[in-house]
Amino acid sequence: MTLFPVLFACLLAAPPAGRDTPVPAPLTDAERAVLNGTPEDAAPEKLGGVDESQEGRHYLTGDEWNLHVLYPYVRDVGGGYLGVGTDQCYLLIGWARSSLAWLTDYDPWVSDLHRAYLAFFEQAATPAELMEWFAPKGRARGLARLDERWAGDPRLPAIRQVYGSFHEKVYWRLKRLATEMRKAGVPSFVTDQAEYDHVRALVTAGRVRPMLGNLLADKGLKGAAEAAVKLGVSLRVVYLSNAEGYWSYPDQFRANMTALPSDERSLVVRTIASKWTNGDYRYNLQTLDSFKAWLAEKSIRSYKQIVPFIKLKSTLDVPVSRVDWKPGDKVPANGGRLNAAVDGPPVPEKPSRETTPPGTPGSTRTTPVDPSEVPAPAEAR
Repeated sequence: MTLFPVLFACLLAAPPAGRDTPVPAPLTDAERAVLNGTPEDAAPEKLGGVDESQEGRHYLTGDEWNLHVLYPYVRDVGGGYLGVGTDQCYLLIGWARSSLAWLTDYDPWVSDLHRAYLAFFEQAATPAELMEWFAPKGRARGLARLDERWAGDPRLPAIRQVYGSFHEKVYWRLKRLATEMRKAGVPSFVTDQAEYDHVRALVTAGRVRPMLGNLLADKGLKGAAEAAVKLGVSLRVVYLSNAEGYWSYPDQFRANMTALPSDERSLVVRTIASKWTNGDYRYNLQTLDSFKAWLAEKSIRSYKQIVPFIKLKSTLDVPVSRVDWKPGDKVPANGGRLNAAVDGPPVPEKPSRETTPPGTPGSTRTTPVDPSEVPAPAEAR
């Protein structure tokens, strides 16, 4: 083993994070070079969807309204974070007390929105101040901040466009997310100062990297895995959202997941669409070691062969389950469910698909963005 990995492992390795665990120190120039120096994937020619009607659309806010059910199971796992999406990342990073974060998505607009988030995290001392950067009246101020923060960056025009066009959408998502978290009694970066402080400290310490990372491509995730190994960090939370519902497992996806450095505390977090039944998702955690074992089986082409189907007891029922068994192991009778079923109105008869036209009640995503509806860049208006 060379001295380089050993040195960084010594610098960054730490016991499991806790509520009182200090945020790691700012990265050195050499560490930043490792974190930010790996290649990204190329932007795809076409953005995928769960069906043809939803292809080409951008998902700049999350639509999972019960992410709080994950909190007890990812709390304080520490280590590195790697995940898709936007606001979901900051929730999970805060809960897990992650020490490094790779914000990976194959949509350039998502990465550009993360760059806006980073610029505002650096300035905002509280959750309320962060939200104000996205508020309806905050656009001019926000664009000025982006010009300052990303001056000279070739992505600045795109960052301006994404923020300028969709800051209000983000604002209302964060406001509703705060309401849901308070209702659930779960701390979050939009409601709790300690949660917010941790996320912000990671940002200001240079420990968060937004990047183009395609789960099915051969550069972004491979490079992130190599960087994590050099930095001596196991990825403890890998957030896939509902991406696995878009395709069967190709070989490159298997290779990307298998390459991620993991330990006994590493978890894959996924959501499984159930909009027609509970208006949200089923939530699932799986140990990364278990997932790797299943992916080694070539006959396994979908999460549906791994995660037992849990029937909802009512429209208010939001299951969270965990898979830690491997191929050949006995599956628990309850399918690995972790929370109690919830009584309420009966589940309606399931239609032929669990998707509907975008923007309608029950659609897999909330108001996805059609590129044809995007306003011109701010500087062009």
